[in-house]
Amino acid sequence: MFIVSHVAAEDIAQGPRLPARAAALARGEGVLVALVVLGGVLRFATLSSQSFDLDESVTVALLHHGFSGMLSTIPETESTPPLYYVLAWIWTKLFGLNEAGLRSLSALAGTAMIPLVYLSTTRLISRNAALIAAALTAASPWLIWYSQEARAYSLFALLSLASFATFMVAIDTPTKRVLASWAILSALAVASHYFAVFLVVPEALWLVAQKEARRRACAAVAFVGVVGLALMPLALEQAHGIKGKAGFLQTPLSSRITAIPTRFLLGEAAPPSSKAGLVALALILVVAGGLFLLQGGPSAHPRPLWIGLSVAAFAVLFPILMALAGNDYLDARNLVGVWAPLIIILAAGYAAMDRIGLLTAAALVGLFLALVVIGDTDTAVQRTDYRGAASALGVSPGRGERAIVVSPDFNWTPLAYYLPNYPQLGSGNVGVREIDLIGWDTQALSRETQRTLNHYGFRLTGTRKLQKLKVVRFAAPAPVAVSRAELLRSHLGDGSATVLIQASD
Repeated sequence: MFIVSHVAAEDIAQGPRLPARAAALARGEGVLVALVVLGGVLRFATLSSQSFDLDESVTVALLHHGFSGMLSTIPETESTPPLYYVLAWIWTKLFGLNEAGLRSLSALAGTAMIPLVYLSTTRLISRNAALIAAALTAASPWLIWYSQEARAYSLFALLSLASFATFMVAIDTPTKRVLASWAILSALAVASHYFAVFLVVPEALWLVAQKEARRRACAAVAFVGVVGLALMPLALEQAHGIKGKAGFLQTPLSSRITAIPTRFLLGEAAPPSSKAGLVALALILVVAGGLFLLQGGPSAHPRPLWIGLSVAAFAVLFPILMALAGNDYLDARNLVGVWAPLIIILAAGYAAMDRIGLLTAAALVGLFLALVVIGDTDTAVQRTDYRGAASALGVSPGRGERAIVVSPDFNWTPLAYYLPNYPQLGSGNVGVREIDLIGWDTQALSRETQRTLNHYGFRLTGTRKLQKLKVVRFAAPAPVAVSRAELLRSHLGDGSATVLIQASD
């Protein structure tokens, strides 16, 4: 709202040039509408084409609780603040808890980023830069991935952008309304993801450092601080358990740091066989934009642009330094909130070089779109197909029960969504006529497992490979009593497993 009013004020101040500027504005708005439609189609059209993944299944399980039950369970299962889950709980009451219904909240947030990044870039730099930033936002494979995920990241990215955009206005116009808007949006960003702090803190420091309206700025910063303090007990409780729950911490820190530019530019679904070449191409295009920006020097761009660059740099570098110092919560997806501020600055570089800059930006948009198409069509880079695994199991056999042995054990959570009412086996023996082993497609069936099942009278009847998963089926001519311990030992690969039992139909 504040960005729109400032853009309009600039147009009014132009006097006789208003007709020409109005025509340019109309053309820009037409392109913006097309970009919003494109971004919306890329996000909404394939919302249900992939099954829920592991992290999303945790969200689904959480939202199955009543409202108070959901809030009380968040500290046990989540490492982010509650805002997204509160909104998702309400959202799914209206749109359903299936893939399209739940993910549509993230898709809406991701689509809303396109006009917001356009408006903020228009005020900060120019309309040409704004159209470039909007095009990159609409086509970003990383943003599209999280716009199709039932997690907090898309909402986090939107609110971080809103905080940053209002901060840019406040730097020049620190009115009470602008600062109040920044405070509210920043508090919401922190309530969506703790890593928003790394954007909000440098923004707050810049605002307080301004002599004009310092008292109002301090009041706004204090409001955000109160919200942060209110979230502190939850954050500490979640931090205590994250070391044992966060799978990304199993990846070496050096690999996670070097993966940041790859994820920023290529997203989560880049084909492994050509990833190195795609990263090189994307980096060349980004470095070119950075050189274009530097070529004009500080005098060629407004002061707030360089302030914004310092904020974005802090938001990326400080979490890395924290991780190197031992407080390691670093994962590229936790930095998605800084994507839009960085892209605004990159768009400034492309816009500074007119035609060559536009061509370079168009090449990056083309690369983004190609990666989105690959992600939508190549099952090898998509989310694990738990829905396909459930379909491959089919109906249970008659005259007995079926045991489903899932490894690693965490895979049972998303699988259970597609296999409703599958209790875990408690204790003792169970009579089963069929045993299905489900695991990663790289996990092997050991000879010991096969000998054990053969000993009980089961014979291998088939193996089916799915996207990232494998189903190995053993069957017996009649129900056989098998202990829980034997079933747990009879799984694919090494490590842990979970046993699910399906009653006969």
